[in-house]
Amino acid sequence: MKYYKWYDKFLGREVKDNICPHLGTKMVEQDGVLVCPLHNLKACQTSKIIIK
Repeated sequence: MKYYKWYDKFLGREVKDNICPHLGTKMVEQDGVLVCPLHNLKACQTSKIIIK
């Protein structure tokens, strides 16, 4: 699946200032997790991208 291969290269990358490392979109908090509204990348409380 093409999406998962794309997503995998972002796993563990750091999110700085709540900005998505992919396109620079401001991430929003949902249920204690940062989520990119454009493509649903998620970051945990340590600001690292995690599996969806």
